[in-house]
Amino acid sequence: MSTAAYRSTKVFKEVVQVIEKAKAYQDLVLWQTREGQRYQTKIKVEELQPDTLRLKISFVETAQHLDAEEMCTVRIPSNDCVFRSKFLQFGANSAWIAFPQELILEEKRNEERTAFQMDDQKFATINGMKFPVMNVSPRGIAFQIPVSNVRTFQAGHQVKLEALGEVQLETPILADILHMRQDKSAAASAEGQEAKFIIGCKLGAPIPSAIFGVFAYIERPKVFNDPKFFTDPAFLKSVQEAIPRVHEKMAQRPELKEALEKLTVKLQANKYLKDHIENLARITCQVGKEVGWVTLQNVDKIIYISYLHDIRYFDFPYLSKVDTRAEIELNPIKYSQDDLKVFLTGPFTAAELATKDDALYRDARRILLQLKERPDGSGFPSGIKVADFQQLTCLFLICHDFTKYVLEEGGWNYPEFFRRCKLNYSYPQFGRILGFFDKLPPNHAQK
Repeated sequence: MSTAAYRSTKVFKEVVQVIEKAKAYQDLVLWQTREGQRYQTKIKVEELQPDTLRLKISFVETAQHLDAEEMCTVRIPSNDCVFRSKFLQFGANSAWIAFPQELILEEKRNEERTAFQMDDQKFATINGMKFPVMNVSPRGIAFQIPVSNVRTFQAGHQVKLEALGEVQLETPILADILHMRQDKSAAASAEGQEAKFIIGCKLGAPIPSAIFGVFAYIERPKVFNDPKFFTDPAFLKSVQEAIPRVHEKMAQRPELKEALEKLTVKLQANKYLKDHIENLARITCQVGKEVGWVTLQNVDKIIYISYLHDIRYFDFPYLSKVDTRAEIELNPIKYSQDDLKVFLTGPFTAAELATKDDALYRDARRILLQLKERPDGSGFPSGIKVADFQQLTCLFLICHDFTKYVLEEGGWNYPEFFRRCKLNYSYPQFGRILGFFDKLPPNHAQK
């Protein structure tokens, strides 16, 4: 299993390649930190001039809050890397910044960053003091401090991570403070409370995987349960009762039992997979019922497919969040060629395991082979188009997208998701499903 690792590079050719690829994206983030407050905006790379060490950017969002005289930091999400720069010329809609001399890159990702809510609160011991942790990754941590500690935790200072929860690190880890900003959340801003600040740090060495996996694990499951979506409580209850029943039946096969047991190990990456599977099953059953494709007679098949569709990635949980081969091929820093090979075998592994249950779950094998295909033929393994999709394949594709949206965004906005769907699934075969999402009330519920 791969481990998370950061490195910096000053290799000019490598820097140019990363920036050149970044031109295809509009989600780069530029920010400055002043007096503990972070000011940021989204940007797009417009032009590279490596010979003159200049880079032209345009502002996707307003840049009024930026200071042309201050240094800035740019993050390229597609490559999980950041660099420091300064403004050379500054305009209302665009600017020239200095070409980066160094990139800080995340080479591979195994465990995802885990954000803790109030109910999940955990603490870290830093410089001999305990502070609540806001989020953590193998090479980074953000924690909350009271205003009385602000002078101790300034950007550019080093601190020492000594313990996570009650587990003392054998060797304390030095960490560089990258930024400090005031916590303006409702809980931190309650009347009469001392002001709180969030400190973001890059760790000089990775948190040992065994300690990280346990600390990052959140026991409470993430469950999407909006009553405006699940309008039939009796049907939902039947689905909920079917999930452990199908799981138990699958576990009677030794080759499936071994894989399913991995979901019970208390590591956060496994927790995401378990939440993803169970929410996918519930969401797909509900949408399928609404469009007339799912009844209590085929609920078990929906749950079975939900468990099997990512089974190849149970040893590589970070791959379960990848949808297309292009995401891997365009991110050679984050993913290896071995990751690509594993990812591409996912549909075959799931379909092969389903072969033995053909009589029990008719067409499950064919559906599992199609869940990485795309309507326009750009998917894999066969590159087929929507005209050759199984009906339930169409249902799973959109429900899979919605499940990811709910789990990774932390909330849901039906009109926003519907707009996304229309871009990717504007084919007659998806009409009923799109119609279901289009009729949902325009609420936004935060989890």
